[in-house]
Amino acid sequence: MAAQFATYSLIATMLRERFGVTLGQVSFALMVFGVGGVVSNMLIGRIGDRLSVETLIRGSQAVRAAVFVAFLAPSRGRAELTAPHIARVYGWWR
Repeated sequence: MAAQFATYSLIATMLRERFGVTLGQVSFALMVFGVGGVVSNMLIGRIGDRLSVETLIRGSQAVRAAVFVAFLAPSRGRAELTAPHIARVYGWWR
C-alpha cells in the first residue's frame, strides 16, 4: 500500500522532468493508475475467495516473473537468460 502512495507523490515530478508531460497528462496517468488499483483489488478479492493461499502466492509469483521478463529483460537484451534464472529463484526449475 505504501508503494501506491509513493507513486502518487513521486510520479508527477518524474513524468514532468524526464518526459516533459503536461499537467493534464499527469492527471490522466494518475487517474488510470488509481482506477487500475481499485479494479485489480476488487478482482483479486473475488479470486482470493475461491483459491487457496498457496495457489494465490504461486500465481502472483508467476505474474511477477512474466511482467519482469516482458518489460525489463528485453530492454537489456537478456530475456533468454532471465526466464530460467527467475524460474530457479522461485523454485519452478531445479
